[in-house]
Amino acid sequence: MKDIPYTYHREGTLPPGPYDNQGRPWVFVFGSNMKGIHGAGAAKIAKDYWGGKDGIGAGRVKRSYALPTKVSPQVRYNLETIERHIQDFLLFVESINQGEHHESEFIFASTFR
Repeated sequence: MKDIPYTYHREGTLPPGPYDNQGRPWVFVFGSNMKGIHGAGAAKIAKDYWGGKDGIGAGRVKRSYALPTKVSPQVRYNLETIERHIQDFLLFVESINQGEHHESEFIFASTFR
């Protein structure tokens, strides 16, 4: 897997519009639970503003990407399981470069816990 370039955005900020300055759509990456219960924190922001859907706890939906860190809102995954979900995300990002999806820019929620 090749290195993926990244930049940081200021804490508490979101992009000013749906596309970056090169016309690529932003995708909001947030920590989710596999049940897809998006009732609080970054998951609620994803649902309310980025197209996240209740009942979908993993993968891309519209302008959001659910990265599972919990089995349910109360039960966290172990680090090995989270790492597998991160690998799935990185494979998804690589697929964008192969034309399967439109090229996108990703914003990661800082509330992963």
